[in-house]
Amino acid sequence: LQIQDGDGNPVNIGVDIEVVKDITVGTTVKALGATNITCRGNWNRPASGSQKNNFIGGTGAVIFAGTVMQDINKPETFTNVTFNNPKLAAFSTTYTQTISGVLTLTHGILKGNASNPICLTADATIVGGSPESYINGTVEKEGSADFHFPIGGNDRYAPIEIFDLGATGKFQDG
Repeated sequence: LQIQDGDGNPVNIGVDIEVVKDITVGTTVKALGATNITCRGNWNRPASGSQKNNFIGGTGAVIFAGTVMQDINKPETFTNVTFNNPKLAAFSTTYTQTISGVLTLTHGILKGNASNPICLTADATIVGGSPESYINGTVEKEGSADFHFPIGGNDRYAPIEIFDLGATGKFQDG
């Protein structure tokens, strides 16, 4: 599914949609209210398009629910995002992905790295995390609140928690 407006105007999505193949975001896309967007393929932006965030989430979620490895090919900011790939295939990204709301880890391994971590803003929270679903790579969390890092690697779930930070900042693990 290619989401693009020929005049460069934002595209508003106000109903839940499920896309069984790739989604290509070629313009600013706004998910209105509690709209959920289920993606069973890759989340793409055209190589010739803007490298900045083109997605503005509402209170709904982007749900990655494929059955093979899924990729997010450019930096993106998701308000709420769910990773639920029942085959435990990896979710791959070579760019920093930012989550400002709820990151739900149900099934599947989300890959990040030191150069392009999975970034969680001060308001972000995580639901889930288990041997079936964790972040394999670097996680960066902003803020001063206690936090659970749902990380792992080499087929092992190895979460850590930080408490009583006493300061506000960016904290990394992975």
